[in-house]
Amino acid sequence: MAGGFATIQRLVNAFWISRVGGDDEGAVLFHSIAPFPIPDYTEDEFLSMAGGFLPLVVVMGYLYFVSQYVSSVVREKEDRIKEGMLVMGLSSAVYKISWYLLGVVQGVVSSLVLTGVLQGSYLSRSNFFILFLLTFFFSLNITAMSLVIAAFFSKSQTAGIAAPCLFLMTVIPKFAVPEESNPQILNLLGPYVYSRGFETAAQMETGLLFILPPFIPSPYYVLLLDR
Repeated sequence: MAGGFATIQRLVNAFWISRVGGDDEGAVLFHSIAPFPIPDYTEDEFLSMAGGFLPLVVVMGYLYFVSQYVSSVVREKEDRIKEGMLVMGLSSAVYKISWYLLGVVQGVVSSLVLTGVLQGSYLSRSNFFILFLLTFFFSLNITAMSLVIAAFFSKSQTAGIAAPCLFLMTVIPKFAVPEESNPQILNLLGPYVYSRGFETAAQMETGLLFILPPFIPSPYYVLLLDR
């Protein structure tokens, strides 16, 4: 092996060995190269090429849920059902908790289904529990975001159309903002954080086993705080 830095290193090593060993004619060195040991893995060409766009597809799958959830909350406000229940003695806190629990239950079911689909298709080598946590925290974030969006509308039909558009706008920075900049304020957007976490899972699926880490990666605690 001769050429570049390896040639200089070979001459230096030969000179040093000849001086230490007392061999005036110099020492003959032989070089060999071996690959650095890494765990076995199966490369997935599809995830390597399309893994960056899969988060957008998964996030778009929640558009119908956001539309229907926000529309239902606004419809109760529009029909004054909430006022009627409050008149009958229902407390405001119980009313708000009931809507949030409804989103949580739907989030658990949808998270289990989505995690099962991902495990059976693209992320078959990933840890089921980690994927479930990522998706479940995202569903909690969607529920809280939907309740915030519903507070700004008084017409259910308008809310059902505008809510998915507003929701989709929160994931656009993932593809519009360069990875080098990565402003921290974008971590306040749940879909953006979920896209980062999903993309990380896809990248690890193509080269490394996605096992339970000794710490919670940033997308998980950010999603948990965002809710």
